[in-house]
Amino acid sequence: MIRSLQPGIATNDRLPLNGDFDTPEQFIPAEPPDRPWETCMTMNTSWGYNKDDAHYKSATRLIHTLCEVVGRGGHFLLNVSPKGDGSLPPEHVKRLSAIGGWMSRNGEGIKGTIAGLDPWQFDGPTTQKGYNIYLHLLMKPYESVTVRGVHVNKVGSVRVMGSGVNLNYSKHVTVSDQVMEAYGYEDLVADLIIETPQSVLDNYATVILVNFKQ
Repeated sequence: MIRSLQPGIATNDRLPLNGDFDTPEQFIPAEPPDRPWETCMTMNTSWGYNKDDAHYKSATRLIHTLCEVVGRGGHFLLNVSPKGDGSLPPEHVKRLSAIGGWMSRNGEGIKGTIAGLDPWQFDGPTTQKGYNIYLHLLMKPYESVTVRGVHVNKVGSVRVMGSGVNLNYSKHVTVSDQVMEAYGYEDLVADLIIETPQSVLDNYATVILVNFKQ
C-alpha cells in the first residue's frame, strides 16, 4: 500500500523481509551491510525522556561512534529526548555542544564522504572525498601513525583538520621499491608514516587530512 501511494519511498527494515535500508540499533555492525544503513543510538539507554536514566554515553564515545559509522559507509542517527516542556535535558545539551564543536573543526571529514581505506591499511576509521583521505585517530598515537598500501609519491600534503597544522611525513619502501625508484619508476605503493606530536591532538578525536595529487 505504501509503495502504491508513493512508489519512490524508502522504508526501513523494521518489517521482516521488507525495507530498503538497514537500521542496527545501539551497535555498529562488525561488517557493513551490502545496502544503505544507519546505526540508531540513544545518548543514555532510553529513547524517550527518562529522568531516572543516568547511564549516559560520553561525548567522546558518541564522537567515536560517528567516526566509525561513517568510516564504514553508514549514517549515524542519534536520538535526543525532550522533556515535557520541550526543552532538552542538560546532559543532552552538553553532549550536543561537544559534538557540534568537534564537527566545526572536523566536519569536512564527515559530511559528504564515503568509506575510505580498507581496514588493514589504517588502525582506525577513514573516510574519503575526491582525492582526500581523512584519518580518524580514536586513540592517541605514541609518535606517528602509518597508512599502508598507498601511492606514497602522490601525497601532496598532510595536515590536521581544524588547526591546519602541516605534519611531517615519510615513506617506508622495500629494497625492491628503492631499486624501482632508481630506474625511474615513481608510482610506488608503500607505507606512509606521519609524525603526530602531542600538541596537535584533539581532545576527542584527531582527524588528519591526506591529500593526493591528481
